[in-house]
Amino acid sequence: MMKSRKLCGLLAASLACVFSVTATADPTDGNLSEHMHEHWERVTQIQAALIRGDLAAVREPAEYLATHPTPATLPGQWEEYVGSMRAAARAAAEAKDFAAAATATSLMGNTCGRCHVDSGIDVRFDIADPPGFEMDTTSHMLRHQWAADRMWEGLVGPSEPAWSRGVDAMLEAPLTPHELKGGGDQPEKIKKMARRVHQLAGNAMMAVDGNEKAEIYAEFLANCADCHTALN
Repeated sequence: MMKSRKLCGLLAASLACVFSVTATADPTDGNLSEHMHEHWERVTQIQAALIRGDLAAVREPAEYLATHPTPATLPGQWEEYVGSMRAAARAAAEAKDFAAAATATSLMGNTCGRCHVDSGIDVRFDIADPPGFEMDTTSHMLRHQWAADRMWEGLVGPSEPAWSRGVDAMLEAPLTPHELKGGGDQPEKIKKMARRVHQLAGNAMMAVDGNEKAEIYAEFLANCADCHTALN
C-alpha cells in the first residue's frame, strides 16, 4: 500500500528550515526512512561546511556517505543511485580544494534529486520569506545563506519553487568591496568573487535540468567557500 510520510531534516546553517516530504514509494521497513533522513542530514552538513569555507568538516559526513551500509529493503532501482552517491561522497572526502569538493557535493545533490524523481518520491519544502532587504553586510550575507539553502533544496528535491526562490534572492546587486568586512589585501579578488556569485544567479535562472543546475551550484559553492575564506 502506497504511503505518505514526513521526514524532518536538519539544515546545518545559520537559518533552519523544516521540510516535509511526501513519498509515493512503498518502503516496508522503517530503516529505509531513517536511511533517507540520514542522507539528507549528512549531505547538507557537507553543503553547509563548504559554504562557510571549512573543507576539513566535509570529510567526516562524506566518508560516512561513502561507506555506510544500505537497508536490506532498499528498492532495486535505487542501486544505480547508491553507487553514484557513494562515488561522489568518496570524491568529496578526498577533495584537496573547494572546487573539487563543491563539484562532488553538487553531484550528490543531483543524484538525490534524480533518484526521487525516478522513484516517484515527491519532495516538498516549506519555504519561509527571505531575510529583510536591508543593505548592511550582515543582512546581505544572511540572504546569501537563505538563497544557497533554497537552491540546495531545489537541486536535492528536486524542487523548482525552491530553486527559483533561491535564484531570485541572489539576483540583487552585489556588495562593493568596502562594504564587506575583512579581505585584507585582496580587494580585487573579493570584488571579483562578489560579482561572480551574483552572475551565477543569472545563469541559474536559465538552467533547465538537474545537470545544469548541479554545475552552476558547484561553482556557487566553491565561490562562497573561497570568498568566506578570504574574508576571515
